[in-house]
Amino acid sequence: MTNEVRTALQTTCAAFAKYEVDCLIIGGIAVGFHGYNRVSHGFVPGSGDLENDIDFWYRPSIENYLNIIKALDELGIDTRELSERVFDPKTSFLRIPFIGFNVELLPQMVGVDSFTNCKGRALKLTLDGNTLFVINRYDLLRNKEAIGREIDKRDIEELKKQKPSSEE
Repeated sequence: MTNEVRTALQTTCAAFAKYEVDCLIIGGIAVGFHGYNRVSHGFVPGSGDLENDIDFWYRPSIENYLNIIKALDELGIDTRELSERVFDPKTSFLRIPFIGFNVELLPQMVGVDSFTNCKGRALKLTLDGNTLFVINRYDLLRNKEAIGREIDKRDIEELKKQKPSSEE
């Protein structure tokens, strides 16, 4: 994980903790926590280009969505549009631009149980004084299998080479 991404993750997680945002780290950052380090990328809408990202799966509730907005306000993000949007737990995907990368917040994940069940199995870690919940290896693999992009197939192959942590 680069220093830039680590700082962004630490800053974002501190704001999320302050406002009690209920979420899990997923995607490429989670892959890294499970032993295969690679840069996490998302597609830039309309261009097909890749950009670095930090992915979170958040509990899809109105209360949690409002907590996310408070945390984003704390991070200096203009949330007027988000505050006016009608929350939909199936479609309220958020892409928040930072310098050099995006923070992406997903209300749903494919191939896995409910958020509550996955959070119950998540790895609980501390990074720079912040408690993080990272989707566990089994659920991450199930999600990657369901998505099936080339990058996900590569992640699956590499994760299967890694020894699972004792916490799983």
